[in-house]
Amino acid sequence: VEDGDNQGLYLCLRGCPLNQQLDFYAFPSTPKATENRPHRKGSNPSSSPDVFTYESATAKCKEKLPVEDLYFQSCVFDLLTTGDVNFTLAAYYAFEDVKMLHSNKDKLHLFERTRDLESGGMATSELSMALFLLLLVSLFL
Repeated sequence: VEDGDNQGLYLCLRGCPLNQQLDFYAFPSTPKATENRPHRKGSNPSSSPDVFTYESATAKCKEKLPVEDLYFQSCVFDLLTTGDVNFTLAAYYAFEDVKMLHSNKDKLHLFERTRDLESGGMATSELSMALFLLLLVSLFL
């Protein structure tokens, strides 16, 4: 579902190709991999985002999100890729919104299932949540 003008702008509906997947469990445990990460325009180098390892990102996200669910994994991913601790709060408040709005309190925590799915596809509810989180993150940018 890609065309020349919008290449790479679509979500992977039936699993992403291996060359587009990040295995952040195997993310380098040293911050060297993110040293050359681009900074925002007009940002002061002294106020640039932190550099997180997988371990430090996990610890930071656990402060607000003790359950390792979709919100937690999104938090870790965002810290690893951006270094912006505001994403910790974005994931936390997204979960708080779901707690207030979801009618079934037993289904608040969404867990990663893509490794268990033979087809590599994403369940409809997970796709909806992924789209919701993508929208939420885009509002914070």
